[in-house]
Amino acid sequence: MRRIITGFMFLFLIALFACSEKVSINGPIKVTASREALEVETDQAGDQKSFNLKVENISDAPVDLTEGCFVLAGLDKYEVAASSVALQRTLLPGEAIEGIVTFVGPKSISSASEVKFSASCSN
Repeated sequence: MRRIITGFMFLFLIALFACSEKVSINGPIKVTASREALEVETDQAGDQKSFNLKVENISDAPVDLTEGCFVLAGLDKYEVAASSVALQRTLLPGEAIEGIVTFVGPKSISSASEVKFSASCSN
């Protein structure tokens, strides 16, 4: 009986870890990402991974999200394949919005889990 309970606790902890949120703060932008987003269909080749995002402006000045980009930290470089229109606007101080961003890239994308906002992006 003890092994069964231990096994269930182990599975519960794995499920809890898999659904956990990751928080990243880069300058005036705080990004909270969870892996619960549904995958979207895009034309781009490669593996895909989608994230639900909550993006907050923690500064005293407006921040234009269209002047930067969302980045998935990992072993390789991953491209944004799609993102919610809500994530493409200016955030006022203290304002928070939610949306979905989908990345595409090589198989290593499966282990990448931290989404950041970068004020400067190079294509």
